Amino acid sequence: MADQTIHGKSPLHIREEEIVQAPSPQDQASANSTVPMVSVGTNTSRASDELLSAATTAAEKHHQGIYWRSPIGMVSFLIFGVFASVSHHLYYSSLDGKKVGNDNDQQWALRWGTTFAYIVQTSLVCSTGFAFTQYLWMSLKKTKMSVKGLDAAFEANQTIVSAFNPEVLYKTKVVTLLALIAGGLPLPSLVTPATLFVIPSLQTAWNNLPAPVLDMYSVKQTRLFTYSVPSNTSTGSGEQFLGPRTIISRLSTATATQGQILPVNPPSSNSSFLVQFYAPSVQCSQANSTVATTVDFFRNQSITNSTWNIIEWISNYFAFVPDLTNLGNNSLSENGVQMVDQMRPQQPTNASNQLWMVYSVYDYSTGQKRVIDRFTTCQLYNASYRVNLTFQDGNKTITPLNITTLNEVPYPIQNAPASDDLLVQHAYSAVMWAFTELLTGSMGIFTEYSAGTTTRFGEITTQIEQTSLLGSSDLDVFFDNNHFLYSNSTITSNQRQQDVDLAQNRTLDILIPELAFNTTMSFMNDPLLSPSVPTDVLVTQSINIYAYHSRNLLFSYGLAVAFAVLANLLGAYAYWQNGHSHSKSFSAILASTRDPGLTKLFHAETMGRLPLHKKVQEAKLTFGITPGGWLGFWRV
Repeated sequence: MADQTIHGKSPLHIREEEIVQAPSPQDQASANSTVPMVSVGTNTSRASDELLSAATTAAEKHHQGIYWRSPIGMVSFLIFGVFASVSHHLYYSSLDGKKVGNDNDQQWALRWGTTFAYIVQTSLVCSTGFAFTQYLWMSLKKTKMSVKGLDAAFEANQTIVSAFNPEVLYKTKVVTLLALIAGGLPLPSLVTPATLFVIPSLQTAWNNLPAPVLDMYSVKQTRLFTYSVPSNTSTGSGEQFLGPRTIISRLSTATATQGQILPVNPPSSNSSFLVQFYAPSVQCSQANSTVATTVDFFRNQSITNSTWNIIEWISNYFAFVPDLTNLGNNSLSENGVQMVDQMRPQQPTNASNQLWMVYSVYDYSTGQKRVIDRFTTCQLYNASYRVNLTFQDGNKTITPLNITTLNEVPYPIQNAPASDDLLVQHAYSAVMWAFTELLTGSMGIFTEYSAGTTTRFGEITTQIEQTSLLGSSDLDVFFDNNHFLYSNSTITSNQRQQDVDLAQNRTLDILIPELAFNTTMSFMNDPLLSPSVPTDVLVTQSINIYAYHSRNLLFSYGLAVAFAVLANLLGAYAYWQNGHSHSKSFSAILASTRDPGLTKLFHAETMGRLPLHKKVQEAKLTFGITPGGWLGFWRV
């Protein structure tokens, strides 16, 4: 063989700074386009001289030091990964709280989230791969490893099991750390797409929709409340008030029975709107001494009028509508006040828009329990209502914002001249008529004498027993008297307790005005009494919106970026220590395994078949300047 030298030196004596990798085909072409191709197995002197001549030409032009593309690639992938993670956060933030569109929109939101996660994962893993490669080569210069250990080390960042090879763990701890970082960086991509999800929410918007509004002032509306007929008088045409329309009695009774406002048809199933109107209001107060005396007179008269064999022993509740037509006439008993029949016929009748009542209650003002009579009067008023109605999934909430009592409404004068104001007065009086019919009457304890026997019993002769007012604490005296007629138990019966719970154990002077309010609002149940009017309605709509838990995404990406930065710092240190760039490419492995001893070791394994012979696996190699002067792996 011809004497092969490079600048006068034998290949076995070339030092590290003079050794370069085999030039690429492009480098060979640019260095010397006339370099001939040498067939594998050529062993002639001329072929060897031509090959060394080509290598010498390439060596003169080959890059020395750290090749810039490698560290720039490491840092660039890191920066791109950070940029993608921030973009993912901004994209999800832009969707947070927004209404979810159709299925296609949801799918695209998921696609973009998954794409961002994939880009972040890929970028950070690539960046860490550069650092892993540089630190691997640096570590191999400082240790001796078996071929099996080298196999595990080179694939540790791709196969996590290889990172736990005992030899890799013991001799290249930092390499193992970088491999674990590379293996763990994909984990955030499992978390971050799911930080955006869909939750049910409510969307509100103002709409002009038809909503029921009580109307007792329009000419056509007043006659829906009152049964009034025209009359001819000497002074002209008039109006006779005969009582309430059946719809008023029906709604009043239904409200009193249920103890709550009747259902109202909402403009939307989930909506809220404000209504203002004028309507009746009933207010109660303690009766003055004159009224109390009159009420007591009529109560005693009612007891006296008992039949001969049934005598009212105790009267615990007594209520009536007074006829005040002749009030002030001293020639009549009780200053001209008369008691209207409990059940009034629908015919011209003198009465008033008041309710006078007396009931027995417990009093503790003296420190001891005693029974006293409480006298109360209730009066019909005109009032302005400002009420907010809210509907949610079929449940209504009516909140009175302002109810201003304006003036008393007197009972209509029969045959008064017809006018719009008169019909309004008739409508208000019709409501009071139907309302008081539920409260007039009496409750007392009676004794019946028959054939030598005496029977005592309680009797309720008032429609209040059909209303929620029956559970008022002001009626406890009557029910206790009735209970103790034949029982010594102090335990309240279950039925009585139900009534008490419905009335919430409140007094009549509170319950009666509340029932009047509920009755007025219940007129909105019927579209005849409360026609729909265009109204500003706040409509609440059930929608799905995006919700974003940014903390989970930022924490996941922040942790991944932190480990990637650590890997970059270790990679930068490896670049500085190595003095040049390394890779795990085929050419890099080929250039580092040119030692003749390796050829002998792997002679039987030239086809790269698995598994390796045990002798080959256990062979110890080191990386650095070979005994022959080459930079690469050699057997020790």
